[in-house]
Order: sequence, then structure tokens, then C-alpha cells
Amino acid sequence: MSAVDHATMRAMIARHTIDWNAGDKVAWLAGMGDVVPGEIFLRNPAGTHVQHGMEAMAAAWDAAPNEAWERTVEHLFTCGTEIAMVVRNDRRGSGEPRSVVSIENWQFHDNGTTDVYSYFDQSDGAGTDLAG
Repeated sequence: MSAVDHATMRAMIARHTIDWNAGDKVAWLAGMGDVVPGEIFLRNPAGTHVQHGMEAMAAAWDAAPNEAWERTVEHLFTCGTEIAMVVRNDRRGSGEPRSVVSIENWQFHDNGTTDVYSYFDQSDGAGTDLAG
């Protein structure tokens, strides 16, 4: 099995973002499953223990909580069998406006597995100003 091509990676991320913003967890997970035939390894945030499988992605959805955040991919880079992106996450609905910028790196391997690293500032008050 070969790793996915750039067009497939970009299409998966586009679907990933649309399904997230639509609040469609089932479609969001299915979109990843269509491209990731093997196990997914999630580090959310990067530097923490590895979470395994689509169950980990489902748990990440539940922990967000999805209904509170809208994702906008601001920059997307495809390099070889990896994709990296800068994502702006804006709080939806009532409450004080807040934006959190994150970086995600997806590494697609020839054996069908995928590593996902999510980087975001975890300090108190982080993300309230996109300029830093």
C-alpha cells in the first residue's frame, strides 16, 4: 500500500473542516476512515501520550466540545506524505469571543497508518489574541 497523494490529503482536510463545522461527527470520522485504512495515532496536544484509533479521534471531538468551535484552515502545506496546517479555531455563539490558533501535522505512512500531532498554546489566557 502506498501513502496518499497530495490531492487526497487536501480533500480529506477540506472534508474534515466542513464536517467539523457542520457538527457532523459521523461524517467527520468517516472522512478520515476513507483515507486512513490503518491505525491512527493522535497526539493532542503534541508531546503527550499517544492515543490510538478512531476512538481517540471520537474522544477528541467530544472533548472539544465541537459545538463551541469553528475551524478555519488558514495555511495548508503538503510535503511528501505529510500535510501541515495552521488552523484558527473561533468560539461560536454566546460568551466572550475567543480564537485559538493551532498547528496540525498529519503524517501518512506506506503501511496505512497515520500520525497526527496537534500543537496549541496551553497557557492561561492563550489564544485570546491571534497576534500573540
